[in-house]
Amino acid sequence: MDFPILILTAVDKEREAVKKAVSEDPRFITDVCGFGPVQAAVKTGASIQKYRPKAVINAGIAGAYPGRGDIGGIFTASASVFDDLGAETAEERLSPETLGFGTSRWERSSFFNEYPFPAPSTEILTVSLATGTTASMESRMKRHPEAALEAMEGAGCAAACKHAGVPFMEVRSVSNMSGARSEQRWELDTALDVLTETFIRWKETLQ
Repeated sequence: MDFPILILTAVDKEREAVKKAVSEDPRFITDVCGFGPVQAAVKTGASIQKYRPKAVINAGIAGAYPGRGDIGGIFTASASVFDDLGAETAEERLSPETLGFGTSRWERSSFFNEYPFPAPSTEILTVSLATGTTASMESRMKRHPEAALEAMEGAGCAAACKHAGVPFMEVRSVSNMSGARSEQRWELDTALDVLTETFIRWKETLQ
């Protein structure tokens, strides 16, 4: 595997969790990309110019859909999918692909196949507005039957990496279950600890 690898997180708490695993290893660089897909795309592009990494990982926490993930779980994205992008009719959402306006989906790079991250894969949605009602959760689950998680930066990072020709992967640990916000239970420390532990395990496999 070629280095350095740039690991971007939305906020400092996530970055600190990753730094616990890789901070003493010169093969890795950590930085913050900001909150949401727009900031993430802009900062990822700037960070690629600054650090010239061989690959980029967007890491952090996520919400899981019931029956597809659990608090304390961790996943890699088989694809980072921008759920909010497109148009809607009275009957359905229309994706950019359907409209002929590009893509809403970025696949994980084969760069990471030689040393796979020790976590199962799923589609991970990128959303601009986190799910806060049962109705919106069910709508997203219906539109994306292969997606277990939602987060807010992956597709933005992925788009910037695609534009720059840099391999990309998204990694997310589960801090909460998606659904009605008033009923959500957050376990941030659990999710951040899992992120640290899994990056340590992955780092130990690299050559």
